[in-house]
Amino acid sequence: MNATSGVQIVAVAFANLAPDEQEAAFARVSAIRMMRLAGQQAEGASLIRSLKLAAERVSGDLTPDAYRGAQRELIADGEEIADFNAVVRFFGSWRLAKEALGLSETTTAVKIEARFRARIVGRARTFRDEELQEELRRCARDLGRPPLMAEYDDWRQRELALAKARPPIEGIGG
Repeated sequence: MNATSGVQIVAVAFANLAPDEQEAAFARVSAIRMMRLAGQQAEGASLIRSLKLAAERVSGDLTPDAYRGAQRELIADGEEIADFNAVVRFFGSWRLAKEALGLSETTTAVKIEARFRARIVGRARTFRDEELQEELRRCARDLGRPPLMAEYDDWRQRELALAKARPPIEGIGG
């Protein structure tokens, strides 16, 4: 049994539309994508704003504890500021959040996010055979049988999403 991805389903449906329907569908999908991207950009800008507000309150280095202290003060003053975990989750680590704060002095939130995405996409990672075998074993254990390639890809994407959604462990990644 071959697993069919959502992308494959949409592509087949799109190919079977009349040309005018394809144009309308493309416009609608593009609008949905732009709304999603705008939301992500707004989130990045909001989190950088929170970092800036906290940095203005802190004398010295903006550490995780200093951010949390500034956050409490700013909330008490009626200011909206992002939770520390939300900042770390969005940027991937406290170090990257602070890097984004530094970059915000000379560039926009959109360009900062693009820079970070390019690093992730451009980085080639090599895996030891043992790591690959363990990942395949975990996937097979979760599925109850050896996975098809598409099933492994879906499983891996879910695992990555779950890992990203988990709150960071205190003292790690910060």
